[in-house]
Order: sequence, then structure tokens, then C-alpha cells
Amino acid sequence: LLSGGPYATANGVVFYCGYKVYFTELPSNLGDYFTHFRDSMTGSSHHGKVFGSTTNAASGKFRIAVANQANSPGYTQFPRDLVLGQPYIVVTKYNSATAESWLWVNPTSEASQNVAAHDTSSFDTVGAYGLREDSGVGTNYIDNIVVSTSFADVVPAIVRPPINLTVDSGNVILSWTNDLFGLQSASVVTGPYSDVQNGTSPYTNSI
Repeated sequence: LLSGGPYATANGVVFYCGYKVYFTELPSNLGDYFTHFRDSMTGSSHHGKVFGSTTNAASGKFRIAVANQANSPGYTQFPRDLVLGQPYIVVTKYNSATAESWLWVNPTSEASQNVAAHDTSSFDTVGAYGLREDSGVGTNYIDNIVVSTSFADVVPAIVRPPINLTVDSGNVILSWTNDLFGLQSASVVTGPYSDVQNGTSPYTNSI
């Protein structure tokens, strides 16, 4: 249940939710939603739905998506391929006055890249935040859920850690202290870059 709720549409409250998630098993092609705002603890009105799916993702990777109210495939995807075993910060915004939703992945501010849901939606009271199980969402782990009316409240302070580099037996070993940071790679320095599978600290690679 949300503190102070339920909140009627006429209140015009803009909600934010942020959490850390990592997947250990891929969702299905169309996927399904695993978190959402809802009208009550037992209600069936779900908004600001967050999906996992492999649609449009490279082999072995997945994407996160958002919908105002629609089910698969009526969502809007965040345009980044994600990898298993790497934690990501997911943030959603839901405007109860307009029934509109937005999604960020690993933002540092509200101005960071985001996508808006485009499906039509009804207007409903918001009283709770829900976690949902479904065979289409793969296997994921969620931690540090925060719901607020401020973007800054739901995004943890992200401090860029230094990267330590050591060489051992023809390998380079990269290590860092903040597990929210993963590695990306590209064939040329100008990119484009993509997330490295299992690119967590410490990471060993042939020189």
C-alpha cells in the first residue's frame, strides 16, 4: 500500500518508482510485466506496467519496456539491449491525472534518456505498488524499491567508481567497487557500445 493513499485521479499526483533489478533467466519473446502501480492491494487496475522481453534484442539479451495499461505487445521498449547477471536501475513515472507513463534504465537524472508509453489508458485511483509473477518474465530479482513523488527520491546516488587494472598471465583484470556499473565493449573506440555478458567486477579478459 502507498502511504497516504488511495489517491484519486482528481488529486493529480505524479508518482515515481525506482528499484534495482537483475535477470538470471531471459523472459520470453513477447514477455510480460512484473511491476506496476495498482488501484488497491486486491484491485485489478494496473498502470505504469514494466515488462521484460527479448523482442528486438540481440541473441541472449533482453529489453525493458513500459505500458500505460496494455498487455504484451502493447508496450514501448527502452532502446538498449540488457544482459543477464548485471544489475540495472529501473525508474518509472506515472501521472495519475493523465494516465501516462515513462521509463528510464540506469538514469542519473530525470533528463536522462527515457521512453513514454503510447497505449491508451483509463483513469483510475492509485493505492498500491505491485510485484507480479508470470512465466513470460523469466527470472529476476528486485531490491530497494522506492515509491515517491520525486525523481531524486527513487534514484540512488550514483558515484562513478575508479576502475582498477592489473595484468596476470596474459590477461587483463578489471575491477571496481559499485555493482551498478557493468562493462560495455565495441569493436572500435568510437562505438557503438553494448553491454558485456557477465561484465561484473572482477572481469578477466585476454590482452
